[in-house]
Amino acid sequence: MNCPISCLKYLLSIFNLLFWVVDDVTQFYKETYTKYQKDKQEAVRETLQLIQYGLNCCGPFSSEDRDTLEKTCPTREGLDVLITKVTHHTERDRQTERDRQR
Repeated sequence: MNCPISCLKYLLSIFNLLFWVVDDVTQFYKETYTKYQKDKQEAVRETLQLIQYGLNCCGPFSSEDRDTLEKTCPTREGLDVLITKVTHHTERDRQTERDRQR
């Protein structure tokens, strides 16, 4: 498949734009999460729940933030309860636990 230089430039610009969008969403999510931990405001909690529901995630950092996680994570129903989502955070937690046991 031959793609002219203009096509490649276009694809690179889309990739670059996508990177910035993901970065902005990540930054907003972390700021919202930190603000909720600090203030415990109902409106911030609801915003956090909407973000986590939309992204199908539960907490930006690690599973050590249990108090905040229980109040903001989307509820799981049906077969979702049985599914464990592996992310880089859960892998990092497992590695930390293995290091502690050594």
